[in-house]
Amino acid sequence: MIRSATQSLMAISSFAPSIVAKECMPRFRDALDPSALNTSHQAPSVIRGLKWLVPTLLVPRGDGTVSSPLMLSYLPEFLRLTLPSIDPSDALKTMYGMAFYHSLLNTISIPDEDFTKSKDHSNNYHAPLHLFELKSEDSKKGKKNQDDIEARAASALRDWAPEFVRKVLVLFDSYVVFDHCITL
Repeated sequence: MIRSATQSLMAISSFAPSIVAKECMPRFRDALDPSALNTSHQAPSVIRGLKWLVPTLLVPRGDGTVSSPLMLSYLPEFLRLTLPSIDPSDALKTMYGMAFYHSLLNTISIPDEDFTKSKDHSNNYHAPLHLFELKSEDSKKGKKNQDDIEARAASALRDWAPEFVRKVLVLFDSYVVFDHCITL
C-alpha cells in the first residue's frame, strides 16, 4: 500500500509539483523529526516517499511550470533527519534510506570548490546545485532567495557527505561481522 501511495504522489507531482511540495514537504520533515514521538513510525514511509519525489521536486523543469526546485529548501533538513535511517539493526529502514540517497545522488552532485572554479563541466552528468537557475528571473529578490537556498543546500550536502560515508562504512563493518558469524 505504501509503495502505491508513494508512486501516486510521484505521478501527481509530475503535473502538480507545487501542490505536492506544499502539502508533503512540511509533513515529511515533521515526521522525520526525532522529537516527534507520535510520528516516528512514519519515517520509513516518508523516506520512501522522498525517494520517489526527488525526480519531480528537485530537478528544475524546462517547461516553465516550476520556477525552482521545490524540494531544495528542505534538503538540508532532510539530509540531517534521514542519516539515522542507515542503521545496521534495521534493514528495511536502511534500504529505504539508501534508496533515497541513491535517487538524490543520481539527480544532483555535490559541488566542491575545484568543480565550482572549473569552467569545464563536461564530465559531470548530474545537475550541480550551483548551476540551478530560476526559470523566471522577474526580480532580483527571487534570484537572491534562490541563491541562498542553493548555497544552504550545497553546504548541507558537503557537511552530510563525510557523515554519510562513515555511516556506510559502519554498515559494511556490521555486515562483515554478521557474515563472519554465519560462516563459523
